[in-house]
Amino acid sequence: MLDRNSNMRQSDLKNALEAHNLKEIILNKHGCQGPETFRRNNTNIPIDGIWATPNITVEACGYFSYNSVFANTDHRCLWADISYVNAFGHNKPIIVKPITRRLQCKDPCIVTNYVK
Repeated sequence: MLDRNSNMRQSDLKNALEAHNLKEIILNKHGCQGPETFRRNNTNIPIDGIWATPNITVEACGYFSYNSVFANTDHRCLWADISYVNAFGHNKPIIVKPITRRLQCKDPCIVTNYVK
């Protein structure tokens, strides 16, 4: 847990995660100028982050404004867009949907046969 003076730029948590070869992907993508992520934090320093291994390539990422995703929260919602191939190592499987036959409701004879 981060203490009152901790943040994503410098903290024991940051050092521990980096020691395990993880990186904070939002600050890594946009630099260390992220906004505060806790409403009562007036230092303009993020205390929340998204951590990933170095092989994860982020397409886009950022911070939502307060209450734009979840109402009445003290923290901003963070987001990251990572490609399926980058996350899982292959393309999404293609799902082939079978062609369906539709009931022709305008023809009473067909409806009767269907009901039987």
